[in-house]
Amino acid sequence: MIFAFGPDYNKQILSQPDLFHSIGITHLGPEQSAHRLVGHGLLSMNGPQHKQQRRLIMPAFQRNHIENYWDSIVSITEDFLKSWEDGSRKDIHQEMKTLTKRISSKVLLGLDSTSKSFSVSHLMEDWLEMNVAMRTRILPLNLPGFPYYKMLKMAEELKQEIAAMIAEKRKAREQG
Repeated sequence: MIFAFGPDYNKQILSQPDLFHSIGITHLGPEQSAHRLVGHGLLSMNGPQHKQQRRLIMPAFQRNHIENYWDSIVSITEDFLKSWEDGSRKDIHQEMKTLTKRISSKVLLGLDSTSKSFSVSHLMEDWLEMNVAMRTRILPLNLPGFPYYKMLKMAEELKQEIAAMIAEKRKAREQG
């Protein structure tokens, strides 16, 4: 296993598929399952498939797009900090996770509804936790009562939530 920190190392790893092969951290899951669809994205792709998908998402990360996010990021951060009181104690890890969820929900997903975005992000966190849990890995049985079964059901729910968000965005775009 290799961890690469920084753009130069990531470029070396991601541009040499014959030398480095990505495998994701999630279970592969059954063919055609929501789990496989949700769990195997850009970070677990290799070769031409990775290159194609990376090209599709790159525009959102170009400088001119990132500069357009600035006002949203500042506004969300200022609103978030208003809830802090002088002299109060905060779990900075939890606070930064919450702030990151708010920013990414708005900037990456275009969601203004924090309750909707938080429910999806909590579901995603729970699903990822189930993926790496030893109890899920030891007994990958798709039977009620088993952690693996629960993980697959969470993936289905996650897929439905994401599909609903996409449909909502498309509808808003068509009406606007």
